[in-house]
Amino acid sequence: MKTSNKKRDIRKRKKKEETTKADIGELNNTSTCEVILMRPLKRPLTYLVPQALAGKIMPGTRVIVPLGKTKAQGYVVSVGDLEGLDEKPGPLKPIYKVIDNEPLLAGDLLSTLTWAAEYYMHPLGEVLKSAIPSKSTGNSKYRLTPEGRAFLNNSYDLLGELQDPRDKNSKVLHLLRERPLSLRALRARTDFSESAFKDLLEKRLITEVKRKQQSGFRPTIKRLYPEDVDASVYHLGTRQKELLKLVRRSPGITISKLRESMPAPWQVVSALEKKGLLSTRIEPRTIEPYRTGFKDSTIRPEHLTGDQERAVRAIDDSVRAGGFKTFLLWGVTGSGKTEVYLRVAENVLKQGRTVLILVPEIALTPQLSARFRKRFGDEVAILHSALSPRVRKSEWARCRYGSAKVALGPRSAVFAPLSKIGLVIVDEEHDASLKADDGFKYSARDLALVRARNSGATAVLGSATPSLESVFNARKHKFELLKMPKRVLSRPAPSVEIVKLVNLSDDAVLGPQLHDALKEVMNRGEQAMLFLNRRGYAPVLLCRTCGAAIQCPNCSVSMTAHKSRGKMVCHYCGFERRPPEVCETCGSRNIGFLGTGTERLEVEVQNKFPRARIARLDRDTVVKKGQLESVLAKFGAGEKDILLGTQMLAKGHDFPGVTLVGVILADVGLTLPDFRAGERTFQVLTQVSGRAGRGELPGKVIIQALRSDAPAIEAVVTGDVDAFFEQELRQRRKAFYPPFSRLALVRLESGNQEMLLEAAKKMTNRVAGMQIMGARILGPAPSPISMLRGKYRWQMLIKARDNKTRRIALDTLVNAYNSDKSGGKVKVTVDIDPVNML
Repeated sequence: MKTSNKKRDIRKRKKKEETTKADIGELNNTSTCEVILMRPLKRPLTYLVPQALAGKIMPGTRVIVPLGKTKAQGYVVSVGDLEGLDEKPGPLKPIYKVIDNEPLLAGDLLSTLTWAAEYYMHPLGEVLKSAIPSKSTGNSKYRLTPEGRAFLNNSYDLLGELQDPRDKNSKVLHLLRERPLSLRALRARTDFSESAFKDLLEKRLITEVKRKQQSGFRPTIKRLYPEDVDASVYHLGTRQKELLKLVRRSPGITISKLRESMPAPWQVVSALEKKGLLSTRIEPRTIEPYRTGFKDSTIRPEHLTGDQERAVRAIDDSVRAGGFKTFLLWGVTGSGKTEVYLRVAENVLKQGRTVLILVPEIALTPQLSARFRKRFGDEVAILHSALSPRVRKSEWARCRYGSAKVALGPRSAVFAPLSKIGLVIVDEEHDASLKADDGFKYSARDLALVRARNSGATAVLGSATPSLESVFNARKHKFELLKMPKRVLSRPAPSVEIVKLVNLSDDAVLGPQLHDALKEVMNRGEQAMLFLNRRGYAPVLLCRTCGAAIQCPNCSVSMTAHKSRGKMVCHYCGFERRPPEVCETCGSRNIGFLGTGTERLEVEVQNKFPRARIARLDRDTVVKKGQLESVLAKFGAGEKDILLGTQMLAKGHDFPGVTLVGVILADVGLTLPDFRAGERTFQVLTQVSGRAGRGELPGKVIIQALRSDAPAIEAVVTGDVDAFFEQELRQRRKAFYPPFSRLALVRLESGNQEMLLEAAKKMTNRVAGMQIMGARILGPAPSPISMLRGKYRWQMLIKARDNKTRRIALDTLVNAYNSDKSGGKVKVTVDIDPVNML
């Protein structure tokens, strides 16, 4: 039996090989192409182009190529011939198949991605993969089998916790208990080896859920048309006559429309096609745009302010002149920057060009997209990771094939496949969310400038609190500065009051001044926003006897209490457990919560204002599709009195009814080991303060802080931004930090602490012998978060005077490590221009 099966497999393989040879045609030409595979390879592979495919191979098209004994998908990055190759390769294999009739990644987008792979030292295949909607990659997900669920049930104790939280197999099964996850999602939340994962598959505790490979991105539809043939010569059944009659009555009808009249029409269609009585044609399909459901109530102003007119005129002149130029639009909150964006975008669209708009947070997308949709209708496409794969692919296709002229979204929207870009806008350009921390670590703000340069477009960086780097570039005349120092309609800036937190009880969150101000706002029927950049109920569960805190077993951080869920949760790896009743260190029962999160803030505010309609906005409350838009829409419509949350509500939102903004703990970020801590604190406090008094009523801001004399907090009150920036620049120059240097963070990670220490020791010896002019190398030393997701972490920081010097230092370090690495057990990653230093 096995022998016959083997022979059958051999026959099938031979037949497949013969079919492949027939498909690719003759190979007597010398055309070649470079193909980058969707794998972490350092360079593209060279393949022959069969004559049958010669006219279809273009940079940016997807192809199927041989790779060893298998096939792989890749992107063509260049086309040439054998004579033009720098190195003469051995026998080349031919391309099997071209997937796309036209390039998916073309023009400025492909050149931007190629530049990014080189600059950020990341494999080009993975960079290209990040630019395509995830549904197209055919990635698999994994789910529990019945055997796996039974095994997992036996892994819990009586309290419903894993008996052994460090057991990697049980942790994988635990993560899959609710829904299937991809391998990438599992890696992000826990640490496991490839062999252990294969073991789970072999034991049939988990199984692969394959996703259908997408063959193309241009949306199509199949239509039926009658042929001019005499049907009387054929013997037709009743259903065949009925269907032919329907098609003749409505040429171009679709199968889905036929289903309304008859069940299972496919068999009938196939029979009529064979007889030549009708034909099917695949035609382009119109894609319906994605609707957020968020309504915009603003009215287009008849007249712009003087500052707005000057900004619009300068940007318009640049667009008409053509060529790359960057503006820094520095406008206070409420100065009307969005109207400037709308006016210049309108003029760009009239010239037949397209517009790319980036925002830092998904939370900003509904309101801004509503304003653009109101002005430009269905020409606006929305792109962000919270969309379903189908919707995201649809919006991507609208950009690629021209039905959308404006692409708007957070970080990943920088890869929108627009053509003929005339304007690139980065709103809140200072925001750290524009930098990716995992995988391909790119800055969307910086890539937006590269994309504008490659497109010959005008770039606008907008912010009420621009980054020090952008201010420095404006002073050096790399950017043209456009200032908008006044609010529209001459509305006054909100009054700002600092309140030093003293003598508050353990269970208190609101100080007396903020409590009284909230009471007045509620009595007047107005709205308020409360800002606290901490999720959960409390950031620490502490033993008051010995001082021990509940730590995550996978990360060197305290677990956050989520009282409504009855869980302690690690916000880094997702590990959960129940709060202990006694201290696990000393056995004391004197344990309690320390600190405050948004969940606890919501409880206190509701207790003190029971009639107030309260909404909370953080990652714990917007987990389902549509929740974010729903919360913002209800607050904007006046259906909620108080909106509280994290930095999701700190910037960009425009709610005219808000007259009070309260900051619960303003200096929570000043203690972080980061040279940007002061700058970020100033930025977020200024941004959240700007949410108050944007309508006809004056606004008030109350900032609660433990350190009321911190320069970043004082600058928010005094409004002396120049003095604060000068102080920060002096400190940065002295410490050789940006904008006076270029940074790179080199991180070493391993689940084996001994191997990591050995690798760090060897790296230390390498660094000690390095002499690179214009570069300083700090470390290696333990990372501030020394263990993350089960991996121990050390890091080095490179400070260099320019990009070239930084690259020399990085290449020297990485090459030194690669020549003496610890058996692949220690992973080295490079973060160019790092934003997250933890």
